[in-house]
Amino acid sequence: MTNRERAEAFAYFAAGLGLGAAAVLLTAPQSGFETRRLLVEKGVEGVTEAIGEERIEKGRQLYSRAAEVRDLARDAVDVAKRARLAIRPLETESN
Repeated sequence: MTNRERAEAFAYFAAGLGLGAAAVLLTAPQSGFETRRLLVEKGVEGVTEAIGEERIEKGRQLYSRAAEVRDLARDAVDVAKRARLAIRPLETESN
């Protein structure tokens, strides 16, 4: 089997997979909301199994810490802006 034949076979496989998934979603016995909720739940379960709960928790901690750093950076920028505004009147008085 040549590379071109393999690529064509894979393209047909992927197209069939996509059509099959679409058919399943369109004929699902649940509503769209319930189907999406079920897909999300199964996706989360799969990620949890693949990555592991410990790594997921570490990721949550890093995300939380990043939010703290972002807030500190915003505060620092705010302080710098206030300081610049406070210095401006002093600069105009000395001129």
